[in-house]
Amino acid sequence: MEPTRSLTFAVLTLGILAAPLSARGVRQLDGETPIAPHQSIRIEFPAGELRLEAADADTLTAALEIRCPQDRRLEDCREQARSVELNTSSSGDEVLFGICGLPRFHLGNDSLSVEGTIRVPRNHPSAIEMRVGRLEIAGVNRTLTARLKVGEIRTELPVEPFGNALLRANIGEVSLRAFGEDIEGRRPSLLGGAVTWSEGPGREDLHLEVSVGEVVARLAESDHGLR
Repeated sequence: MEPTRSLTFAVLTLGILAAPLSARGVRQLDGETPIAPHQSIRIEFPAGELRLEAADADTLTAALEIRCPQDRRLEDCREQARSVELNTSSSGDEVLFGICGLPRFHLGNDSLSVEGTIRVPRNHPSAIEMRVGRLEIAGVNRTLTARLKVGEIRTELPVEPFGNALLRANIGEVSLRAFGEDIEGRRPSLLGGAVTWSEGPGREDLHLEVSVGEVVARLAESDHGLR
């Protein structure tokens, strides 16, 4: 990364990403919802840190914690957190999982954040939209789309299901490694980056995008092939 681009990237992301690291837990949010064999999954997540994991199950399970920043009174955070709830709906071919009761826009160090893990059935297409923070994804076998406003996306996925991948950062960095080799990207703008790849053995699509931040994807051969 060139010095100018590195400095710009750091300035734009460091302050926003630092807040959740020192936050304190004020409320637990746990939930479970069944996923039918024909349904895809869409997740809408606010600011915070999320790990999305694939599981050999037919349910989506969430283990999340609402976090309070250090410079806010715990009682104020607890009062606000009481109105936060998980929101799940099923309509035809899609299940929507989200969190309601938090501000639409993340206001930096004064805002509540959410941290935890969501486990989804391994063989269902998934899409996730997240506002600010860190998103880790592991083990998904079907078409996956992830969009993040500000922060970083990191994935560790089996290469076998995927035939195509598109990684994009409007401002920031992208990195794709498949079959142990780094895939060369391009720069659609002075501060952005993109990588496209269409040499995978499978039929599924991978699309990872940040407005400001970093995308790192690793596609590796699984130990036991597809499950």
